[in-house]
Amino acid sequence: LSESADGPSEARAVGRGPRLFLDRLGSQTAELSWVPLGSDEGAASYEVEVRGYRARSQRAAASATDEPELESLGCFLVPGGSSARSYVLRRLRPLRCHRVRCRALATDRAWSSAWSTELSFKTLSVEAARRAGYQVKSDGFLAPSEQRLRMTVVGKVERASVTEDLHTASLVPSASEAAQLRSQVLREELDEAFGPANAETVKELLNARYCQGGWDDFLRFGLRHGRPKEEQERRRQRMRLVLASQNLDQPPCVGQNAWSMGPFYYEEQGRSALEAAARHGGA
Repeated sequence: LSESADGPSEARAVGRGPRLFLDRLGSQTAELSWVPLGSDEGAASYEVEVRGYRARSQRAAASATDEPELESLGCFLVPGGSSARSYVLRRLRPLRCHRVRCRALATDRAWSSAWSTELSFKTLSVEAARRAGYQVKSDGFLAPSEQRLRMTVVGKVERASVTEDLHTASLVPSASEAAQLRSQVLREELDEAFGPANAETVKELLNARYCQGGWDDFLRFGLRHGRPKEEQERRRQRMRLVLASQNLDQPPCVGQNAWSMGPFYYEEQGRSALEAAARHGGA
């Protein structure tokens, strides 16, 4: 899922916008779908924009009115190109009011349709979402790079099966089977060194986003000197994550803090944006 690097840039509006529907709502997710109105011939993709109301404590102190303030939560290019008809907003906050709209885009944003009518909704509480059948999982909060690390360290990794029937199976494992085997061996070695992983390990994976100095800062809890004895178990869990990340096939930038989201956060769209900025002499 990729976010537009420049936000909802204005393109020449042509034709009517899609009709947008809210299909299902949870505490952290909202499932959307739409139907094009009129001809969408020439449309290359669809774009979804979501905004949320600021909490009262976050509103500008100098504001002359007590009216709610909207902030942009992202403008997303929907995977699937011109055939896309649905999208799931993730990592929303429970019990927060949002507004969402969508539009069609031509190649290179040469033109766009008008925006759809804006829908308003309020996310459910965690308890209400559970009663509605939603399961709150850590994957809703984690980037793909963090999900991969969690699955290696905490999740169940099944050992690739090898059949003895040489007529129906290859002796050379596929790339996915080899990756599963490496993850299984790595997890067993970490469990032997640190004991079984648990839910606290996932919490430390999320806590890593607050560490601005990379792996070293994460292991030291941001301290320059000393290692508090009471944090010994947390250090063990953090060391487990760092060692696992170092042994996975991660890009070189993982382990630092290029996205200001901690040493385990990495996403391809951001990498492309950083490389484009570097080519043009930007930061």
